[in-house]
Amino acid sequence: MAFIIPALFMTACTALGKGAFAALQVAAVPFVLRGIVEPSIRPQPVDYAIWFAIVGLMGTANSTAIYAINTLIIRIIDPVKKS
Repeated sequence: MAFIIPALFMTACTALGKGAFAALQVAAVPFVLRGIVEPSIRPQPVDYAIWFAIVGLMGTANSTAIYAINTLIIRIIDPVKKS
């Protein structure tokens, strides 16, 4: 049991970090492709903050869900034998 808790913590940190990193990359795409948006719309700085926060949280949630589903599938297919 002492080994499981640090391993779960590290896995959770990996899932959160990868999800946030991927989501922030996706959130930056509209700013890279600036020439194709409506030129009369001028977003405020708070709009940028809201956009990055929401997309970052959704990416983190998505990554965490994928890790959780994979863990459940692995436990169903190959259960750990109790001694």
